[in-house]
Amino acid sequence: MNEWRWDALHERWVLMAPSRSRRPGAFPTVGTSEMTEEGERTCPFCPGHEHATPPELLRYGDADHGWKLRVVPNLYAMVGGNEPGSPHESVDFAPPRFPARGVGEVVIDTPRHRHRPSRFSADEWALLLRALRERVAALRGEGLGFATVFKNHGRSAGASLAHSHAQIIALPEPPPDVVRVLQRASGEACFFCTTEKDETGGPRDIFAAAGWMVWAPWAAAHPFETWFFPRAHRGDFAAFEAQELNELALLIARTVSAMEATIGDVPWNLFGVAVDEGRYPSHFHLSLVPRLTRKAGFELATGTSVNTVLPEDAAERLRRA
Repeated sequence: MNEWRWDALHERWVLMAPSRSRRPGAFPTVGTSEMTEEGERTCPFCPGHEHATPPELLRYGDADHGWKLRVVPNLYAMVGGNEPGSPHESVDFAPPRFPARGVGEVVIDTPRHRHRPSRFSADEWALLLRALRERVAALRGEGLGFATVFKNHGRSAGASLAHSHAQIIALPEPPPDVVRVLQRASGEACFFCTTEKDETGGPRDIFAAAGWMVWAPWAAAHPFETWFFPRAHRGDFAAFEAQELNELALLIARTVSAMEATIGDVPWNLFGVAVDEGRYPSHFHLSLVPRLTRKAGFELATGTSVNTVLPEDAAERLRRA
């Protein structure tokens, strides 16, 4: 049973998810190939292997040309069960722990085993965003008001299978650390509204569009870390219109391609959170974080992030790509 446990020393909740250790490639060895012929023949995400996944929750495509995208339950989800309630409520026994309620889903965003995300067209990114939006809305209707949407590229970024895919993890409530970020991105002092006003056209402004901004954060914790956020104060990902998603898709495609042209086909994570704007009137954003460095002793001991590339330099190199 996966569960939340309270770390009394650091005053934080830790998600214990032993079920994740059973997933393919959970603990890869050094030198393991990410894309092999054997892997392609047995890949559960490839066409013809649909029986290897749980029943579909969503499919885009048609009978004549096959599927373009499939959504299935995650066999190795970090959370399980969608009973109402929060894992962070108080209890009368020690040590505090709670069942890890929620739902995990996998979005197989291409039928092509060797299709790298840096080669995705804007239309393919738009299809992925559309599926994420549709499933987030459906899960919210089941009482799961908070969702993380993310895509891991490369094993060191957490992708246990080489075939491109994204994921959704939905919880009844956002974790406390997320709530603090949501609060800083709301109201008249919204962090992102202030950033849009102060940073547009500046050295950290990477790509511009009518409705979105692509930005290298002033205090980026990682080299080439990049954020995407709407220029207007829009918080509910499930309520975004098709045109808004299409514009975001174009910027993601351009940024991921520029990232690979600049620093190579490195592992990265693309992620964001989706909340009900009625409860959390926050400003939506996505983060793209290349995994170029690892935390060593100093960072682990102090909780400090060390960035070896100035955001201004990273933004300039991405613009030139």
